[in-house]
Amino acid sequence: IKACLKFMSCYYHPMLRRPEFRMLPAPLRDQVRDMRMKGTATLVAIGDFTDTCLDLANQDEPWSMLRYNELEQRWKPLANNLPQDMINVRGYGSAVLDNYLFIVGGYRMTSLEISVAHCYNPCKNEWNHVAPLNQKRSNFKLLAVSGKLYAVGGHCLSTVECYSPGQDWWTCVASLPDPLAEFSACECQGMIYVMGGYTSRGVFYLEMGSFTHTQTGILLYLLMFLVLLWLIHLCVCFSKEKKILVFSYLICETFFPVSLIFKLDVFSF
Repeated sequence: IKACLKFMSCYYHPMLRRPEFRMLPAPLRDQVRDMRMKGTATLVAIGDFTDTCLDLANQDEPWSMLRYNELEQRWKPLANNLPQDMINVRGYGSAVLDNYLFIVGGYRMTSLEISVAHCYNPCKNEWNHVAPLNQKRSNFKLLAVSGKLYAVGGHCLSTVECYSPGQDWWTCVASLPDPLAEFSACECQGMIYVMGGYTSRGVFYLEMGSFTHTQTGILLYLLMFLVLLWLIHLCVCFSKEKKILVFSYLICETFFPVSLIFKLDVFSF
């Protein structure tokens, strides 16, 4: 039984799509998910790290995934790289859901937007395709909320798509009030909050709100404005136990080499 539970935890999302798994008692399904989430939280960087100054061996190889070794306090190449069709893709969204790393959308160096979606399973150290987005989008936010993924906005887009791992498809949900790109977004108590960004007309937003258009006080607006000026696209979030770190940092291509653009996420090995 233990081997069977371990197998189901390694392939948790595919199991969600099987009617046999859905017929299992709820406590047993919860046990499988709990096994999935066990392990050591590891910080992983995704990007183009060729010719960096990270003191890596075999720097002639095009490393695209690094993991941080806390004991040695240095970055090391992960025993896997991005899928070939994601090389030289920028402006994608990434998020961790159920200890899977998702990389979705973006644009190629030819400025061609894509809708492809990939999923990395650290339990098996392998990449798999999942259902693509309904709309091609880049410079958007991908958020994990209540067991689902949400692709929010993007260049000239106000639409929002929701991915269900149990069905492996995307559905459209409530849209943003205006098309928005290069904004910050976060999840709090099951709600998505969008901050900053600019519209397709080049108007910079200083407004914060949720999809339910919750009104906030003027003091909170001023506070968020000051925070946005300081953080720009930096978002650091620690759990109370300081065990889980989610760190997102986007460097503008206008001022920095493309090789410095990367995204950091955390999942367990």
